[in-house]
Amino acid sequence: SEKPAELAGVFLRKAEILSDVEERKDYLLRAAEIFETLLERPQDAIAAYTRITEIDDTDVPSLDALVRLFITHERWAELLGVYVKKADLVVEPDEKKQIFFDMATVYEGQLSDPVNAIAAYNKVLELDPADVTAIERLDHLYQVQGSWTELLGVLEREADLASDPASVIEFRYRIAQLNETHLDGTARAVDIYRDILESS
Repeated sequence: SEKPAELAGVFLRKAEILSDVEERKDYLLRAAEIFETLLERPQDAIAAYTRITEIDDTDVPSLDALVRLFITHERWAELLGVYVKKADLVVEPDEKKQIFFDMATVYEGQLSDPVNAIAAYNKVLELDPADVTAIERLDHLYQVQGSWTELLGVLEREADLASDPASVIEFRYRIAQLNETHLDGTARAVDIYRDILESS
């Protein structure tokens, strides 16, 4: 492994000497690939990919490489930083939406940070107000957090989006329960219960 290591070192030095941005990036990329694949030195690969993004903060392939490495090595805070950069660069709404989903998953699953998970799922809904997965996750998180007013808004959205009558009734029943138990809305709850009975 001595020769690849020496070669990577040469590439790194060249990248710092050259003035042309694309040439610098090319040598850094070659060094990063040697560190990652031949030498299995992820920390050095991360440093090289990071240097590329410092030279050109719009270099999406290097950001993607950092995402891959940070996931593999469970470096969640740094991963989130890269997701934020990518979200700023990406134009395609579906791709941007996926980034916010990925962020929410890290916050919820790896970091047990419901507040930031909620913020990320709401970013998804800004792009696609009818995204059922994001709405369902918010339903769950707002319940866990005891964020009753926010939960009410989500339940109303779920009732509006539900396609079959049984689901609509289920959401309206939950809305009535929420009003009755957590929102001092007994009169409103009674009205909803009455509507449910009359429509069934």
